Amino acid sequence: MPGYITKRSKGSYTVVVDLGRDPVTGKRRQLSRSVKGAKREAEALLVQLLHQRDAGVDAPPGKLTVADYLQKWLSEYARPNTAPKTYARYEQYVRLHLNPALGSIVLVKLRPLHIQAVYTAMQQKGLTARTALHCHRLLRNALQQAVRWQLLGRNPCDAVEPPRSARYEVPALTIDQAQAILDAAGGTRYGALVYLAITTGLRQGELLGLR
Repeated sequence: MPGYITKRSKGSYTVVVDLGRDPVTGKRRQLSRSVKGAKREAEALLVQLLHQRDAGVDAPPGKLTVADYLQKWLSEYARPNTAPKTYARYEQYVRLHLNPALGSIVLVKLRPLHIQAVYTAMQQKGLTARTALHCHRLLRNALQQAVRWQLLGRNPCDAVEPPRSARYEVPALTIDQAQAILDAAGGTRYGALVYLAITTGLRQGELLGLR
């Protein structure tokens, strides 16, 4: 039996979920939680416990923190599904920005207001809106996976206004500036490369790929 509910007294129930046998001792493991309230609340907790067990998360609902979840997401989802450099960047954002601000909050109690406040605080500390936006995208993806793993009923990031990164306008060279650069590079081995860059607007990768 995967799980069951027993009535202890009026308005009090015990929810028990089978966790299988311990791989070392072979003993049967169970998770037991007490619920005060209506039976439907105990039934809802049973469903949540079963979903969490099937997702491989050991901490029971009400105790799994954002930090615990993000670590599991990094190791079980991000690492096998992203390039090493992408994973390293994700781990850095989690370690430096998300966990210090949100890590102690219980996952199921995370609210949009918590997240919105973090982005505001990041920018007040002098971090760029672009950094906050990267954190938002990472957190939204991670919490969406929590929804798919049935650890959350909805993604709190969906109700958060993401930070807006200011557009950077690259100043164009004046004719005199362009001519000065061409003159300086003309007698070097980079002359042709600089000439093509100024007259065509090709990007560095495109220029270096020419034969």
